[in-house]
Amino acid sequence: MKRLQASRRVLGALTHYLAVSAMWYTPVLYQARAGAHGLAASFSNSMAVRLAVAVGAAASAYAHYRLGVCQRSYMKCLGLSRRGLLESFILASAVWGVFVAAGLAYAVARGLGAGRLYEIYRGNAMTAPGPTWFSDLDPRILPVAASLFWMLTGLLCFSLVQAFILESLPRRPWSPLLAGVLFVAMYNAPLLTGEWKMDDVIVLGMAYPVAYYMARNSIGLIGAYVAVYELPVAAAVLHGWGEGCFRVFVALRAAVASASLLVAPLVVKRLLRSR
Repeated sequence: MKRLQASRRVLGALTHYLAVSAMWYTPVLYQARAGAHGLAASFSNSMAVRLAVAVGAAASAYAHYRLGVCQRSYMKCLGLSRRGLLESFILASAVWGVFVAAGLAYAVARGLGAGRLYEIYRGNAMTAPGPTWFSDLDPRILPVAASLFWMLTGLLCFSLVQAFILESLPRRPWSPLLAGVLFVAMYNAPLLTGEWKMDDVIVLGMAYPVAYYMARNSIGLIGAYVAVYELPVAAAVLHGWGEGCFRVFVALRAAVASASLLVAPLVVKRLLRSR
């Protein structure tokens, strides 16, 4: 009986994933077709489309929840709770802390100063892709709009896909791997575009599922994703609020990521003890 229930939950998680993937891929296909006909090719990246996909994904998750795919409360099936919020934020931020440490090690090996690292990051922010509607907004509200936009994307990607799948799958060490592989296949759309974003594969497809598996909270993951990781958010700060605010923002990002990396082992030890 337990095996049958576990099989039903796995099957339910996979059908939910397929439903969300279909919603996610449809705008991408439309964008490709629109581009082929010389039409607006930014459709799949618009706020309205992302909102529609998020609503559809939430409906799919709730329908599967009602079918008994996830055994917890609906909000906890999405990882939306206060428990584990700080721990998930620290673990997710520590992932970016690894990149900060690697950058510093590279700078030391090449004899580069902190100023040069800043210029490299600033250059990446200047060329970071973003939705075309960014240019239509008042620069004063651009960073806020960018944060909200990627919070919505994070809600779709983490809570409605990864969190729900991980909460539905049996609690086994292979669960984060499966959830990560499924997410990378959907998020990168490799079968349609051939595009593989290796940083997203490593962070969102490998590290973040493990962080969620340990802390069981997607709010902290989403918050770290927007506040510490996502480059277009930093670009929005640069374009919207200027060089001075951007410097402060970058410094805060590096400080939070570095501090999180230092305390992450303690968080992991505490989470393992609490099981």
